[in-house]
Amino acid sequence: MRVLVTGGTGFVGSHTVRAFATAGHTVRVLARSPAKIERVLPALDGLEVAEGDAIDEDAVARAMDGCDAVFNSVSMVSLDSRDEEHVRHINLRSAEVVLGTAAGLGLDPIIHVSSVSALLPPEGPGSVLTHESPVGSPPGAYMQSKAAADRFARALDAPVTLTYPTMVVGPEDPTLGEGMAMIANVLRGLVPALPPGGMEVVDVRDVAAVHAAALVPGQGKRRFVVNGTHRSARALVGDLRNLTGRRLPAAPIPSVVASVAARAAEAMPIALPVTLTSEAVWVLSLDARSDDGETRHQLGVQPRPLEDTLGDTVRWMADAGVITKGQAGRLGSSSS
Repeated sequence: MRVLVTGGTGFVGSHTVRAFATAGHTVRVLARSPAKIERVLPALDGLEVAEGDAIDEDAVARAMDGCDAVFNSVSMVSLDSRDEEHVRHINLRSAEVVLGTAAGLGLDPIIHVSSVSALLPPEGPGSVLTHESPVGSPPGAYMQSKAAADRFARALDAPVTLTYPTMVVGPEDPTLGEGMAMIANVLRGLVPALPPGGMEVVDVRDVAAVHAAALVPGQGKRRFVVNGTHRSARALVGDLRNLTGRRLPAAPIPSVVASVAARAAEAMPIALPVTLTSEAVWVLSLDARSDDGETRHQLGVQPRPLEDTLGDTVRWMADAGVITKGQAGRLGSSSS
């Protein structure tokens, strides 16, 4: 099967490209910069490159010529409040163009990477998010844009598969998104305090495995939660302490204090280092749970142990220079 991938130079996208290629599919990546494809996906045999923007209808249609399926993982994230409208536009418009064009051409399957944040908040106390959960009403430009794209995808009369990853971490991240940046900042000693609550953490390689398993035509509309392991924010720091052998601070701080501090930093006219965004504080405060039973049953993908994920993540960060060998602790000496 020949599959067009958009967002293929991102974290989830690049790992999914490799998973598709390993499964024997021919992969074509649409990107504005072919040079970035060469940097993120070097020496991947048989990789086809289409130059263009995912919000350009003509470029997308040309890139889909000869393809059987499409995988869309375009996702813009910015902590700069001045980028809010751009985030909303890119994340929704790219979904409209890519998914709408694929539907018009009859591609099957059409896979779109949503986010569990698009389902937030849960419907009520103790409610668990599942593949049957409705689209939610989260705050913030990024989460609202994911929810809007999700609504568009669900409304299409086409074989659209939606996936809902939780907090994605793992090795080989070309973008160092919010979850990965938080881990790096913890190891750098820049997160001395954390609010209560938690989230589910999933390995990027397991997310890619779900996408590879879902790349099957003739299945109609499907939705899959991809959730990994639940951890409170402070327990996650405890995991990093145990793995690295370092003393890492994680004092408790009220959610309201963390949220006010995050909003103040985000509102500054110049970019400031933000260890937790206001959206992240909100997500933590929900401490939501999700159920990936349908994913395991239909696709047979089992998430790997969180300890393995975090160990590989820290070793990669040390090897890539994201953190120093010393900040990786005992894992720094075993990285290769």
